[in-house]
Amino acid sequence: MKNTKDTLKKFKKQIGLLGLIAFLAFLPACGNPDTTSMASSGASDRTLGLSAVYNGVSLPADGTSQATIMVEVWDSTGTYIDGVTVNLTASLGKLTSSSLTTSNGVATTTFTAGSVAGTAAVNATMENASTSVKIVLGTF
Repeated sequence: MKNTKDTLKKFKKQIGLLGLIAFLAFLPACGNPDTTSMASSGASDRTLGLSAVYNGVSLPADGTSQATIMVEVWDSTGTYIDGVTVNLTASLGKLTSSSLTTSNGVATTTFTAGSVAGTAAVNATMENASTSVKIVLGTF
């Protein structure tokens, strides 16, 4: 039990309390192990987290299916940072917004799948850090 508590404490410090809550809340819905990534910005001591949240292991390539895209920005102490602009791009689909500004360290937008099957990439860039997540678009 103590080992579990220590592990959770360390994890919480690394991603912050809000990130832990979001991770635990969305974990059952993800179903896809390749939906979260992080990158560090060495110049400003900030970390950029990017997640794609949707049900199942893929989205239908039907032009209407959606995933929630969440960006998070925090410093080395795990404190979330307000007012950071994160730019997004996507392949094989559309984003509701391509430029997000964090509030309490978090910002979200929606990815809508295109009608071509394949692996969509959502890319996020902040300062000198960039990261991406992949979303499998399939035909059913």
